[in-house]
Amino acid sequence: KNYLGNDKTWVGNLLIHPNHWPEGGACITAWNGKMHRWIGNHCIFNGSYPVYFQACNISDFKKYSVNMPYAEDNHYYTPKGEYKIGCGKKVSLSLETFQKKYHWELGSTVQKTPANANVVSMAKKILSL
Repeated sequence: KNYLGNDKTWVGNLLIHPNHWPEGGACITAWNGKMHRWIGNHCIFNGSYPVYFQACNISDFKKYSVNMPYAEDNHYYTPKGEYKIGCGKKVSLSLETFQKKYHWELGSTVQKTPANANVVSMAKKILSL
């Protein structure tokens, strides 16, 4: 998979524990490039920071920015039902703050991690099985 470049689109995916690969990872992996889109995905994350950008400026979220992925209608599942976005040096903001203050992740939700049987059902639905 090519992680570099512009215009990457993730739509309608189910990610399960992306933070358990060797280098760690978040639900949105947009290391480089511009004009990325992250829409209608489900991410089961074993931590509190399902969205983390190593190098970002919080002001990029105040306006439309080609440097930050466009995100909406995503569904995050964490052990405590918490969503925090990390930006740069662990700036931590909640999903509600991002939705109200920055108009980012509109329509997105966060819930506690579902039972394994529910995860299997989610996968079957996405795969049309």
